[in-house]
Amino acid sequence: MQVLICKKSLDRLGSAAASLIEEMRDRYYSPTIKDCLNRCQNCERGLLVVTAAGLPMAAHSAEKLLSDLESLADEDS
Repeated sequence: MQVLICKKSLDRLGSAAASLIEEMRDRYYSPTIKDCLNRCQNCERGLLVVTAAGLPMAAHSAEKLLSDLESLADEDS
């Protein structure tokens, strides 16, 4: 599944960002970092902002994001 990630929200994770990207790849997602996904309100609130399989998503933590992505992947199969 293609996952576009807002660079600004990813940068907030600091060193944990690399772990999130690696975990996504381990789960066979294709993460791509974009400068902006035009959902600034969520980003400014500190959420991780992504578009996964064409659907806009936001989560408060990397763990929640991975859980939401897993749920989305399960729905698609």
